[in-house]
Amino acid sequence: MAQIELPDRGQPLDISYLFRIAQEINRVSELIGTTLSKIKYRDNSTPSQLLTSNLAFYAETQKIVDANLSVQPNAPASFDYSGIFKTTPVVISSVTSVTGVSNLYAVLSGVTQNSCQVNVFSSATSGAFSADVSIIAIGERISS
Repeated sequence: MAQIELPDRGQPLDISYLFRIAQEINRVSELIGTTLSKIKYRDNSTPSQLLTSNLAFYAETQKIVDANLSVQPNAPASFDYSGIFKTTPVVISSVTSVTGVSNLYAVLSGVTQNSCQVNVFSSATSGAFSADVSIIAIGERISS
């Protein structure tokens, strides 16, 4: 970027110096103008612009018991939160209170506006387990 020399104190300003300042200001303005034209804005409301007061929270825990863990996945735990969310919520799940085998992990599937399913898997190939599967769903609430 071009540097304009600073004048000495008491030095009279001449036309060529003022011209160079104006030229640099115009160049910077053009650079900013072309950069700003590449930025896109959304005018419509998006979920990221929701007020906290318009959010709904849903949490539930279910116990999963598998007497004979095998390579086949167990039946999913189904969570029903019908009538709470206006759109599909953000859902997270976790496995807690595990007894039996270790290294259990939860996999969400079929997340919709009204429900979701959670399968529990293990890196173990045999054995029995019992675990609690919890979900938290956060989304835009249905207006009353």
